[in-house]
Amino acid sequence: KGKIGIDWQTAMGIAGQLGDQETVLAAAQNWRAQSPADPQRLIAEIISLGAVAKHKEAALLARHLQRSTQSAADGYYLEGFYQARFGKRDKALELCRKALAIQPEHGTAWEQIALLNGYEDRDADIAAMLALETRLNTKEQLIALYYALGRAFDHAGEADKAFIYISKGATLRTGPTPFQIQPMHGYLDRLRTSFNPAFIKQHENSDAGAGMVFILSTPRAGSTLIEQILATVPEITPTSEHMILRNAAMALDSMEPQDMARAATYTPSDWRKIAQGYIDGLRRRFGP
Repeated sequence: KGKIGIDWQTAMGIAGQLGDQETVLAAAQNWRAQSPADPQRLIAEIISLGAVAKHKEAALLARHLQRSTQSAADGYYLEGFYQARFGKRDKALELCRKALAIQPEHGTAWEQIALLNGYEDRDADIAAMLALETRLNTKEQLIALYYALGRAFDHAGEADKAFIYISKGATLRTGPTPFQIQPMHGYLDRLRTSFNPAFIKQHENSDAGAGMVFILSTPRAGSTLIEQILATVPEITPTSEHMILRNAAMALDSMEPQDMARAATYTPSDWRKIAQGYIDGLRRRFGP
């Protein structure tokens, strides 16, 4: 009887939808093992390593991609991206410039340069990016270019132009459907009501989170920058954003009213189990 093979690429997609990044990585590694030099599979493994905050491994693997004639620019960009996670801004910019020297249309390299505010000559860089708008033929690269232009104009103090290009990127990413704020307000109200100061005080655990630092913020408020600054200290391991808390708190489901009503019946032991599941997940992935 013939052996049934596993479609590792499909397995990656399913695991990703479930938020199981460790399984995504395992599937990506198995997929690449079938054709180790395939750039597409290398990129999948690099991104999967980054998703579980194995930034050093991702950066090292990106160097293999730099040897590829067709994907060297991606290799330089990806190594630069992960170097930036460790606060190595100058190295990240150098690598992104190498990517652009090979492939000037590399929108994500431009976006990383804009994120780091690392222009060699801002006006010249903006002109180069504007010239690419009609030349890029992939949606992902064009979105990245629009966000890069938005940041560049913002850094130049031209807020109106910044808004135009950020809006272009957002529309291309999500389509013209307007964002509905009311469901988000309801969700936040449920969070405030359920996880109030009295609840937090009741369930405090002084030992479980020892050695952990949490950075909480609204989007685009500088939390990534703070993490990158902290990550320059050798004893600190950056984790980026991850799905570990979501997986540990799966019992809370979607935080709809019926879910929160059920959560109101949880005992202190139930909450400790969720907390310990989160801490164990962190330590499995990042070490003690």
